[in-house]
Amino acid sequence: MSVSSTSVVVKMFLRNVVNFVVNKLLIRRETTFEDMSNEIVLLIFSFLNADTLKNACLVCPKWNELIGSSASTMNKLKLKLDPWTVDKLEELAVFNRHYNSVDIFYGNIFDKIVDALNRFNVAQVRTFKIFGPQTVGVEIIKLLSLMPMLEILVFEPFKIDLSIEEFFKVNLPELKSLEIDSVNCDTLRFISAEKLSRIFIHGYRIPNTQDNKSIIDFLTQSEQLKRLDVNYHSFAALFGFEIPVNFNFQLTEFKLDLYQTFLTPAMGENFKKFLQSQSKLESLVFNLVENIPQQIFITIFNDLRNLKQLDVQVSDLPVELRFYEKIN
Repeated sequence: MSVSSTSVVVKMFLRNVVNFVVNKLLIRRETTFEDMSNEIVLLIFSFLNADTLKNACLVCPKWNELIGSSASTMNKLKLKLDPWTVDKLEELAVFNRHYNSVDIFYGNIFDKIVDALNRFNVAQVRTFKIFGPQTVGVEIIKLLSLMPMLEILVFEPFKIDLSIEEFFKVNLPELKSLEIDSVNCDTLRFISAEKLSRIFIHGYRIPNTQDNKSIIDFLTQSEQLKRLDVNYHSFAALFGFEIPVNFNFQLTEFKLDLYQTFLTPAMGENFKKFLQSQSKLESLVFNLVENIPQQIFITIFNDLRNLKQLDVQVSDLPVELRFYEKIN
């Protein structure tokens, strides 16, 4: 079925739905779709799935404008860009839809995608995810500066070359969740996000010294943080120092994917002091650590009084009864 015929079918279907509702529930005179207010039309559109909404956008300029400017409809329409669809960006930009969610999967065309995105109104974007192997530059920071409503941000997995002569920060006042590859953590020094409540730092490539410093500096400023997920590289960055880092946040959830990480004495001591400072912790998960010091178990059972979930996958647990006496 062609796009034009599909559009006609969609319009006829919606007109029949509206006429039925009007005739049965509201008034007895004949009413057309054009008589309905924008609020009623958007209420009807809100029940459509993403594919039907896309077809409805093609019916007429008025429908496209209504759908493209409403959060109730645009939260179903995700802009997905990749090497196979980038050539369609000119066509998509004509619709001027206010996308709430943007996913970018790129090969060696990131510059082309960024240039095309500048033609969209990205100020409405709430979720931004970017994936790909290419190294990109400061344009990614500039792109974020155009998204003041951003709530969820994902960087995975690519390398960012931030050779920026003039230092600046992008303020993301609504950002609540950040997922970032450990080798891109230097990006954090250019981001300010006072409402951030969840950070997920992972990755299997070893970050450099600047990445590690940026992780620590960023976390020391994240006072509203409630959930922190890290892997072994990030764990080493946070707890691998002689002097422990003091954080201002109070976590409720803490997850460590440590694999076969071997804890040095300094790491173990810093980790213990960190747990002692997290009195509001309700969920603690860590796995596959070979040498958890017994002092850490003592801290978990004695000091974490609000703990409701404990998931520990290790090769060696304490056998002394005193470690478990306080567990209900």
